[in-house]
Amino acid sequence: MSGYPSPSALIADARLRLDKLGRDVGVLVVEGPSDKSLLQGRYVPVGQIIVAGSKSLVTGAHEILGDDPESGLLFVVDCDYDVAAGELKGGDCLVITENADLEGDLVALGLMQDVVLQILPDRFPDPDAIAEDVVQTAAHVAEAIGHVRCHCRIRGPKIGFGRLDYSRLLAAFERRQDPKAIYRFFAKSCSPAPAPGEIASCVQEGGQGLRVCNGHDVVALVEVVLRDRYEVRSRRLGNLDAMLRLALDERSFRRWSVAGRLKRWQSRTGRKILALELTS
Repeated sequence: MSGYPSPSALIADARLRLDKLGRDVGVLVVEGPSDKSLLQGRYVPVGQIIVAGSKSLVTGAHEILGDDPESGLLFVVDCDYDVAAGELKGGDCLVITENADLEGDLVALGLMQDVVLQILPDRFPDPDAIAEDVVQTAAHVAEAIGHVRCHCRIRGPKIGFGRLDYSRLLAAFERRQDPKAIYRFFAKSCSPAPAPGEIASCVQEGGQGLRVCNGHDVVALVEVVLRDRYEVRSRRLGNLDAMLRLALDERSFRRWSVAGRLKRWQSRTGRKILALELTS
């Protein structure tokens, strides 16, 4: 992903933006274009979001500026297990997702179930029960994968997470209904190879349930469960991530912890950053 050459260059561009907007307006700095597409227009005015291009640029810029309320900049990043690793801490001007990533926050708001209901064909007699089963199954497997991701982030063994075979991971989990099946699946490719018990120890460090789930894992697994278990064949299965972001309506936005942090920053600095009023 292209971005700024340095955190200092990002800050310089953001300050130019602030000069044009005025002292009563703030600028939100996010990691990537999907973050911008989620927020811009409906929740943050057009022109008040800057895409840094990487998490390190966002955190690097915040490290330079600190939590100075006069900076006019508010930074938002994914947690990505960095909090569990002791390498990331939120601040007055640095907002961290409550779950592993932004998509994980949206799943925790219940929006994935709404998306599944949109995709399910009319032939299913109880779509609500099926949507719940799909999301719960995906979340159980994603939780086990999340423990592995957390273990690797904290302990350091190298695993390539780029192209996971989610169908095989789902099948491995469902044969035993045991997260250790997922741990064993990944342990084969670790160097050095950890015991499943070592990975399980990250349950305490990284959390449980949706909090430890990578949102992209949940989305990918929802697609697999719909396709393999319920034989859903829809072109929209390939667009679940976009549908999840579009499902963030005003009511859900108001319940989102990130939105609450944006509101508090706005109140504290006197700079407008939200496109709508949020009541307490």
